[in-house]
Amino acid sequence: MCRSLVFTTHASHAQSTHCIARSNQHSVHRQSRRRGAWNSGHGAVVALAALAKMGADLRRRAPHQPLARLGKKVVPRMVPILVEDSHLLIVDKPAGLLAQASRPGEDSLCARVRSYLSRHGNGEAAPFVGLVHRLDRDVTGACVLAKTPGAARWLSARIARREVHKYYVCVVRQWHLGRDMQILRNTLDVDETGMAHEVVADRAAGREASLRCWPLCVGPSGVTVLLVQLLTGRRHQIRFQFASVGSPLLGDKRYGPGKTDGSKRWIQRPALHAWKLSFAHPAQGHQQCEAIAAFPDDLSALLTAVQIRPKVVLEEAAIHSYK
Repeated sequence: MCRSLVFTTHASHAQSTHCIARSNQHSVHRQSRRRGAWNSGHGAVVALAALAKMGADLRRRAPHQPLARLGKKVVPRMVPILVEDSHLLIVDKPAGLLAQASRPGEDSLCARVRSYLSRHGNGEAAPFVGLVHRLDRDVTGACVLAKTPGAARWLSARIARREVHKYYVCVVRQWHLGRDMQILRNTLDVDETGMAHEVVADRAAGREASLRCWPLCVGPSGVTVLLVQLLTGRRHQIRFQFASVGSPLLGDKRYGPGKTDGSKRWIQRPALHAWKLSFAHPAQGHQQCEAIAAFPDDLSALLTAVQIRPKVVLEEAAIHSYK
């Protein structure tokens, strides 16, 4: 049982641990027999020696030097693609990846997409990549990028008019505002450290931040999953606004007690996922374009631990996102 949450445990963990140990033991036995050193009288000594040798082999095979220092060119791994055509890409961004590099040579979503397009596109060495909206480093999920300047202008205009519908799924320790849909509104400013703060509405630096949210599922311990529709796109908006009403996201160390809320066994970041994007396509007769990003493993593990079925969350989210 965790410090703050009521989590489930699984008996299969002990079985899998036993299987792993037995597999390792068999591997040691096989290596020892190949060397002609195994006998029943010195089994323990031989096993320990074999384990030490295996560890030394692994250390030699996995040097601490990065590949770049060894003179090998590293091709960044492309993120999963949800939608692609000649005008745009919608990708599923993993946690820990910047949307845009802050310095030359830094790994980022834009860098990976540009590398992918240079290898699989029309042969341009530096293809156009337009980041029309961004996700924070630790946020997972759907993110759209333009392949052409025209598509970038179209999508940016739709975002400014609030015609790009962005839905997120998040998890909080407790939700205090009831079971009905709520609209949260604040005026936010961001300081030099990147921290969001509420300011008075008429302050020049302040910008309106608003969202809609629906409680979807509640676990036995009170942990609540919510669907969020962003009406504006401000830095750390969801994280700040939920903390401001006493419901910080699980795992959020900046705006909540992420280090002590009991979630770090399953998720080491704010429990926030960009689940769905919907907007008019810049071409193709401006038909509706939609993409849904599956829950990442850490979010699914967290939901399972608090006895909330991910499948039920998805069903409820679909109902509310189409209202």
